Amino acid sequence: MGRGGRGDGEEEAREFEVLPARPRPTKSFRDRVARLLDELNQRPWRSESTTSALAFLELAATHSRPPEPLRPFQRALKDALSGRIGTKQKAAHLRTAASLLTRSSSARALAFVGGLLLREYAASLDATPGERMELIHLCQREMGLTPTPIDNAIPRLAPVSASGAGSKEIDAGLADLIEMQALALCESALHQVSAARPFAEWSMRDIDAALFAIRYHYVNVGKTLFGESGSAQQRQEDFRGLGQPLWEALRQAAEARVEREFGSKLLGDSDWHQSAQAAVFFSIGPAAGASQGEITAGGISAGVQRGGPRKVICRRPIAPSSDKHDKDEVERHRVLEQALPLAVMPARPQIEASLRRLQSEFPWAEDVLNTIFGELLGRAAVGAPVLNMPPTLLVGHPGSGKSRLARRLAEELGLPRLDLCLGGSSDSKMLGGTSRGWGASKPGDLATLLATHRAASAIVILDELDKAHDRQRDSVGIQAYLLGLLEPETAARHHDVFLKTECDFSGVLWLATANRLSGIAPALRSRFRVLMLRQPGAEHREVIARHAVADLASRWGVDRQVLPALHDLDLPLEQLASARQVRLATEEAVTHWARELQWH
Repeated sequence: MGRGGRGDGEEEAREFEVLPARPRPTKSFRDRVARLLDELNQRPWRSESTTSALAFLELAATHSRPPEPLRPFQRALKDALSGRIGTKQKAAHLRTAASLLTRSSSARALAFVGGLLLREYAASLDATPGERMELIHLCQREMGLTPTPIDNAIPRLAPVSASGAGSKEIDAGLADLIEMQALALCESALHQVSAARPFAEWSMRDIDAALFAIRYHYVNVGKTLFGESGSAQQRQEDFRGLGQPLWEALRQAAEARVEREFGSKLLGDSDWHQSAQAAVFFSIGPAAGASQGEITAGGISAGVQRGGPRKVICRRPIAPSSDKHDKDEVERHRVLEQALPLAVMPARPQIEASLRRLQSEFPWAEDVLNTIFGELLGRAAVGAPVLNMPPTLLVGHPGSGKSRLARRLAEELGLPRLDLCLGGSSDSKMLGGTSRGWGASKPGDLATLLATHRAASAIVILDELDKAHDRQRDSVGIQAYLLGLLEPETAARHHDVFLKTECDFSGVLWLATANRLSGIAPALRSRFRVLMLRQPGAEHREVIARHAVADLASRWGVDRQVLPALHDLDLPLEQLASARQVRLATEEAVTHWARELQWH
């Protein structure tokens, strides 16, 4: 973040060195601090001074005798890490510890970054929109900016200077944190839209914060409402389809709250919102063929879709070929020159039914599933016509069920599926195709998948992404190649070397799995929404085994009732440590049971 570099930690931590030692904090507390630091280290917000701040946090939390001003911080952190409190209390204690840290240390740069890390983590545990708004204003003040008024129609991130000179350089780390909090506010509002009682628990302060976040996001961030990079035109379309309907839902919630509590509506409020929506829309970029007159109280006008959404994959003709093998492949893929159907966003009951089925199969992945399906419900609630979601990366320890969860999610979405196991792989030809004239020449697997299914939507599962190598002499490695496919703008112009034309793969969904983040290039990692999958506990082993028997019955093509009940298999579930071990042991036990059956 530029306030305290990596070398500042040693110098600014010297205030601890002159103190006599006394008995160290208990091992259990140090273990809890270590787990907290590991959580903070995996948070998506990063900056130059994060590493030094984490080291400072550990020192301040675990030193046997910290300076007197830091002792209240250590006590507050102990309260936050107590196993006997709930999530809300933990978040409140973390915020208290953050405030005490920033007020009580001479190492201000590191203390401030450490406090921000604690506040951001507290926000991820339990934050009202109003709390996130306070975090945004805190970042703005530290950057030398005046906190943006919540009723500012066009809240631009710009330094404040009466003379226009002497402004501080905007800190990239703090700007990233503001962007992340604004996006989280928008996502929270989308989840509320799909709730049984939308915004029932939100205060007017919360609603105002969410309305501010929508304006801030579209004015300052070059991404869609779900964090996908796109051109100005794509972001304007996103504002039409998602941002503006969500804005209207919040406005109506605010009006209903005022009318219910005060017996009157906000005078002139609709006019202000209408003009603010127009201003935000045109701040994104010039509208193609649009004018101010097209923005009405009902929203920004858009073309009427007939016959469902469709997309032409190859906007330019596929180059012909005289070679017989190549000619056959070209003709087989001519269908990509036609308008093919995009997957339609399912109705809310269908999405909720899929969520319930997956929650019953993967109860330890409830937070991951709630994130994925909460977003889908939000898109459906505001009328998004096409099934889509941001590229998603499931990260967890080996045996946590990542690969199976990815496959089951793809099955529930009902899209054509391409499975790519990248363990040890480095070849990008599977996605980009092979040049004509070779014996094994062919289009990329993704183009073939869409041509085979005559569809413009599909889902690609990238299994073991962290094990894909990029050491290539004669071609681009797979991780580097994926960068263009995960950006909607470049995915819409993907060049297939066999078809010799550009393919529009912007309707493709991407789902990846990895055991660790360190094996994935930072540039590629930034393209994904990263979700951490916990290891299943002992209470989940029976659920895993039950579904393993059902899956085996499906693979064998027999009715589930033909196979033995779980209690007849005598499985040593208490001795098994992971979902993979449980599934393997269950399948082995059923196979042994079937083998024994033939002798009777």
